[in-house]
Amino acid sequence: STAGIRQAHQAISDGQFQQAHNLLAAAAEEDYLSPAALFLNSRLYLQRFYTADSKRADLLLDSEKSLLAAIERNGADFKNFERLTKVYNLLAEIPMPQRADYLKKASDSAWRAVERYPGCARLRIELARIAEKLGKTDHAIEQYKKAIDIEDSYRRQFRIMYPGREIFSRLGKEKYQTAKQRIKSLCQQAAP
Repeated sequence: STAGIRQAHQAISDGQFQQAHNLLAAAAEEDYLSPAALFLNSRLYLQRFYTADSKRADLLLDSEKSLLAAIERNGADFKNFERLTKVYNLLAEIPMPQRADYLKKASDSAWRAVERYPGCARLRIELARIAEKLGKTDHAIEQYKKAIDIEDSYRRQFRIMYPGREIFSRLGKEKYQTAKQRIKSLCQQAAP
């Protein structure tokens, strides 16, 4: 499996994407317990989607398929659910009849990521954004607030552990400020 993954990396470097997909699929079959080759294959499909001239839903659907197989092998890793959320969000942006279904799947996948890593403010913000798209304002506000609480807690702990050092933000200043602004804006919209 490791050799197949290494060969796939070389094929990717050479621009031979189909060969890389084949090598990763073979590596996944060889080591049927490890999700690594499947995760990498999904990442390659996603990368190809981003670099394609036209946004091809088939690449996203292949990425979804690889991620679902990776999750079957290791359902504890939040990263697979986080990436699956990204895939569903991208599918929801492509004009097609299933847009609402993909948005709902993105929400479900984001929830599953948060269940596995509840202290990640980044995941909470993504969940809040999806809730906004679904028209679930109260849920969005709640998730933005949790993200702010997580980041504030982290900053307090950082100050205690590293007095005198410049605060390092796991969330980032821009996302932190955006979350605060979204709370304010959504609360104003919700108020009669």
